Amino acid sequence: MLLLLLACPSKDRVPLFGDSSVEVCASPRTETVAVVIDGDTLDLETGERIRLLGVDTPEVHNVDTPECYGPEASEALKELLPAGTEVRLTFDVDCTDVTDSARTLAYVYKLPQEVDTALEEPDPEVFVNEYMLEEGFAWLPENCAYLVDLIHEDSLRRAAERAETEKKGLRAACETRGECD
Repeated sequence: MLLLLLACPSKDRVPLFGDSSVEVCASPRTETVAVVIDGDTLDLETGERIRLLGVDTPEVHNVDTPECYGPEASEALKELLPAGTEVRLTFDVDCTDVTDSARTLAYVYKLPQEVDTALEEPDPEVFVNEYMLEEGFAWLPENCAYLVDLIHEDSLRRAAERAETEKKGLRAACETRGECD
């Protein structure tokens, strides 16, 4: 799936799946996950739909048969971000997906859960976009124009390279495809 981007000044608003709207491109902000849709898309409790920026996972919806490793990618994101998980969102210059104007493009960070630090160490913060690439659940976008000049372009490319080198996930299970090199 090609990811098309459109510049979004911070004063712009994006429609949501309801009567409300939220400001986008204001960075960073903390939100709560309502549900994971697939390997690169999730809904927040606010009703806002988030698309992981710089990441492309195999399709499981709107196709006759789920693409290779699509169900595994969806399940991985569901396990990483179950309903109720707090996430921090940050944004790049481009924050709205023109293929679906109701989706906000974001970098997503899973926040550590509060724990009794006397009993256990808190989990570290997880950069979800990078995690999905590094663990082999996602590709870089096919169209390199959607990756060039992103704030986290280098770390996303390195994560994809590590997955390729180690033949993780879809990189071992699926036919290769065009990807930003």
